[in-house]
Amino acid sequence: MAKAAADGYTLLACSTGNTINASLAPHLPYDFVRDFEPVAMVVIITSILVVNPAVPAHSVRELIDLAKAKPGTLSYASTGNGTPTHLAAELFKHMAGVDIVHVPYKGGAPAAVDLLAGQVQLSFISAPAVMPHVKSGRLRALAVTNARRSQLLPQLPTIAESGLPGYESEGWHGLCAPARTPGPVIDLLYQETNAVARNADVATVLASGGAEPAIMAPDAFAKKVRDEVAKWSRVVKATNMKAD
Repeated sequence: MAKAAADGYTLLACSTGNTINASLAPHLPYDFVRDFEPVAMVVIITSILVVNPAVPAHSVRELIDLAKAKPGTLSYASTGNGTPTHLAAELFKHMAGVDIVHVPYKGGAPAAVDLLAGQVQLSFISAPAVMPHVKSGRLRALAVTNARRSQLLPQLPTIAESGLPGYESEGWHGLCAPARTPGPVIDLLYQETNAVARNADVATVLASGGAEPAIMAPDAFAKKVRDEVAKWSRVVKATNMKAD
């Protein structure tokens, strides 16, 4: 993809993982910022901080206080080392100054199983994986990890507004083109992508997967990519994180 013709006919379905891998996988044969031209961020993925009901915390602030009172006794499930769920939790730990043990799983399904069983106490996980269990009362949702409240779960506060100001871990998907793709081509691709993402039927399908349209224009998207590469690099270095 990085070496494809810069003519707008070959596009990359990019995501949060690309900004994470920029520092987590230092030997990649490409530079995500240098070799790709952001076209549009298309959707954001709603992720939730959830706890097993046995955890005596009903808010982010109470969870932080509990973790500080009992360092190293709580554990969280991720969908694997170096995944967005892992980074979200480590960012939370770093900003809150708490010690919570990481337990990596091979995907969201096994992580949810042990969370339900109380083998681990909490997780930062996508909404579709856990919302049925939240609705049934088998898990307790504390907040969304996104920068703003989700249109899909407007009753849930963000982590930033409910105990940890400045926190944001937002999963997203977008489109990128090879570097040096002409500006008019990027603009056309953005306009067409924007039109599709705003279609009501498309929004309905996206919502079923825990996503919502969040179109971001090329310049703003490029800034977001640069900012996230820098942010996740700091988290990876601070935690000495390694991928599987």
